[in-house]
Amino acid sequence: MSKNARQNKKFFQNEVISVLSDHTARLINIEKALDRLHEVMPVESHRVGNLEQKFSFFKGMVYFIMGMLTIFVSLVAIIK
Repeated sequence: MSKNARQNKKFFQNEVISVLSDHTARLINIEKALDRLHEVMPVESHRVGNLEQKFSFFKGMVYFIMGMLTIFVSLVAIIK
């Protein structure tokens, strides 16, 4: 092998190593972010589930009261 070919091979190896280490660092950061999300998601989904349940309950109560008021107004209109 010539000196130039050895230098090119060494340069290529160094470039590959630097790119791989850069990508490895990025993957480690992504893995850490995913781990944090994995820890937070059950708490957040439980909180959102409770909020949706309460919202649905109050929405149902509003519909029920509106229905009762409609029946009451209808009965008053019929009686008059």
